[in-house]
Amino acid sequence: MRKPNSVATFFALAVAGLATGMPAAGQQTLTVEDLLGKLQNRAPGAGSDTTLTTEELARLQRNRLIVEEAGRKASRGESFRVEERTRLADISKQPGYRSVDLEVYFEFDSAEITATAARVLVLLGQALADSRLRGQSFLIAGHTDAKGEEEYNQRLSERRAQRIRDFLVSGFGLEAPKVIAIGYGKEELKNRRDPFAAENRRVQIVNLTR
Repeated sequence: MRKPNSVATFFALAVAGLATGMPAAGQQTLTVEDLLGKLQNRAPGAGSDTTLTTEELARLQRNRLIVEEAGRKASRGESFRVEERTRLADISKQPGYRSVDLEVYFEFDSAEITATAARVLVLLGQALADSRLRGQSFLIAGHTDAKGEEEYNQRLSERRAQRIRDFLVSGFGLEAPKVIAIGYGKEELKNRRDPFAAENRRVQIVNLTR
């Protein structure tokens, strides 16, 4: 029997909500074009990067190999070790890798996608399936605030990131190795001055293709 909150069900709910102009909470002005603008990486050597050093080129090549291996692990459904999570987080912070933080709402202690969350994810899926981004590799990083036990936060963020990945891959025909879901729990706080701030509870989308 199909679960009531299957990808197909929530995809239909989300599309219906978008068609009637219902805004997603916290994302009232978010559009597909906004996401495309935030997630398009500049190609190496473009603009001010016309003179990449040998070291920079080597770093880009290492990054590509790391991302390719992560994509293979993601498509096999394997878990990521701490050092693997850290390497991808380090790449996402380097110059030239574009990202966006989204408010994706879940019920307490749950990884099931709500109708409100689905409306945001439909916009994201439309952007990732657009010809300007399609075929590129993306990190779906789930983050929590510092409240609660570390192991609990880690597991919950992993489940939520994986659920979002499933939604995007199933609903928009994205290539499985190109969408990498990783939960970071409270490892990568956005606001370290206030570990309990709401902005730490987020889903970060990073374009890993350069």
